[in-house]
Amino acid sequence: MNKTNLYKQRQNKNRVSILTSLAVLASPLVLPLHQAVAASLTTVANFNGANGAVPRAGVFQGKDLNLYGTTSAGGSSNNGKSAFKLSGAGFSTLTTLINFTGTALPNRGTNPIARLFQATKAALTPGASSGIFYGTASTGGANNRGVVYQLNIGDKPTITQLISFNTTNGATPESTLIPVGTDYYGTASAGGASGKGTVFKFTP
Repeated sequence: MNKTNLYKQRQNKNRVSILTSLAVLASPLVLPLHQAVAASLTTVANFNGANGAVPRAGVFQGKDLNLYGTTSAGGSSNNGKSAFKLSGAGFSTLTTLINFTGTALPNRGTNPIARLFQATKAALTPGASSGIFYGTASTGGANNRGVVYQLNIGDKPTITQLISFNTTNGATPESTLIPVGTDYYGTASAGGASGKGTVFKFTP
């Protein structure tokens, strides 16, 4: 075989290799075409100020399968904001459970921007209701530095202030509480020994 024929054979082989590579690259197994996925958005409930406004904390599904959350504005006092429940078909029934009252009694706390957390079985005292939630409000309370509160969602919902921050022990708690055994942990974004915030633990 002369050099010219050998050269032509190599060219043909290279051409076949290139065409094969292009075919593989164009295969949908290698480069799948992005297909549009149908999605829908449904409004479940609307806030109107009187029943709360600016829900920033998200919702939490309770053991009763209803959804619970807080709003950081609105409410009947327009100071303490509100805690609410979503129930019924499609969670379309919005019920205001409680209105926070800032620095005043009975429902001290305001600006609850952290998600509620339902009490774990380990943290409940004997005979206590399982309809108990814990949360933080970043302002309000006796010192207007924020609170840790307990929300009881019984027939007559109530809020109990458990901890009132005073800058020395922290201030502006904005985190969701995390259960560890019978204790709960969270963070306060200000206050403390250096004024830069704290990690705290509380035991109900």
